[in-house]
Amino acid sequence: MMIAVVRIYVSSVFLFLALVHPLLAQEQNGIGGKQTKLQADRCLEIPLPLPPGSKTFYVNLSDSADNLISTYLVFSDTSLPQPMYSAERICFDDRVWQAPRIYDDAPDSLNYPNVRAFYYAGLDYQGHPTKVFAYAGFPAKASSASKVPAVVLVHGGGGTAFPQWVKAWNDEGFAAIAMDLEGHQPSSSHDLSLLLSEHVLGGPRNVMFEDIGKSIRDQWLYHAVADVYIAYSLLASDERVDRRRIGVTGISWGGIITSIAVGNADCFAFAIPVYGCGFLHTSKAMYRKTFTDHVAKLWDPSRWLRLIKTPTFWINGESDPIFSIDATTKTARATPNSHLTIIPDLLHSHIHGWSPREIVAFTKSVVSGGKGPLRIRRQPTWNDPTIEIDVTGSYGLKSVMLISSQDTLGYDAQNHLTTVWLRRLIDPQVFSAE
Repeated sequence: MMIAVVRIYVSSVFLFLALVHPLLAQEQNGIGGKQTKLQADRCLEIPLPLPPGSKTFYVNLSDSADNLISTYLVFSDTSLPQPMYSAERICFDDRVWQAPRIYDDAPDSLNYPNVRAFYYAGLDYQGHPTKVFAYAGFPAKASSASKVPAVVLVHGGGGTAFPQWVKAWNDEGFAAIAMDLEGHQPSSSHDLSLLLSEHVLGGPRNVMFEDIGKSIRDQWLYHAVADVYIAYSLLASDERVDRRRIGVTGISWGGIITSIAVGNADCFAFAIPVYGCGFLHTSKAMYRKTFTDHVAKLWDPSRWLRLIKTPTFWINGESDPIFSIDATTKTARATPNSHLTIIPDLLHSHIHGWSPREIVAFTKSVVSGGKGPLRIRRQPTWNDPTIEIDVTGSYGLKSVMLISSQDTLGYDAQNHLTTVWLRRLIDPQVFSAE
């Protein structure tokens, strides 16, 4: 039986105060939501028994606010392909960094309260001007004297500009903009099932890289990323927005676009790609067929991961049929200053993709300096299955779930996960001081 060890680091400030005032240590909520005795200059160890015959594992750590943080997925076969790093960023048209022209003639069939529909000017496509349909909204308190953080919302395949997504962020105190990246606009809605219509000057569509042979400035993905940058510039130009605290989050294809956007510019304060990630040319799920080597050499996000300076939070579902968690793990591993969460029962959709509580918790910790996620100081490996966790500035460790399998990571012809996971809740009260 293999034993992994978790070392839990605690705030040195609290340790000092606990020594000076013992009652403080008794009142502090510790591991598992119970009182935990803290010792100066010590770290807490939790043994994690790997079942015999295991071939892969990861660990989910939950804090007292029920936010999940995951370790990397670890394989008994430790060989990983070399990342496709590129030292050069794409040179986008300078106009993406200027506030765009706004057109107020956009029809709004959804009429969402306090959310405005409009067009903004995109980049020219094949010599013709383009317009991007968007929704934007602001918290009621936002003003030039009370600036608010903001977020750019990037939809995935089959999606559009969702006003309810904008409103959800407004309710959390953020200005937000959601835009349609394929020249569409919503024409009706029923339980998030939108009927889309094309509009004049809509620009290119996602043709699944059938345009890969064209000039890069005539490819859809170039324009999609450019539209994200323009949305950033639009928010940054608004006197109600704190331009230093504008982030971006995207779902599925929007996660790919978000990954590319933060890899090619340092303007965003935070980034949360959901599902979408890099290393898709090595993924075991659906998009390996889409991201051929030829496509990956131009557009796989792994090319720019090491250049990312933005605090980034990668989120995926454990059994996602489109983006496999081995690709997510490789992406998180290659991204500086990043976190990873693998959610066991996360389905693949827009509404599921914007719902994880970890998204808002992470963004508020970045823009407001509040409590943040647990930090994994040292990731486990197969030869050294040791985890070191820093709980400083977090909600504290509540639970440790070891998730392992005696199978390799595999998918069937319909991209359904075939790996059978074994779950073992490790009692975090059973630990010994180092």
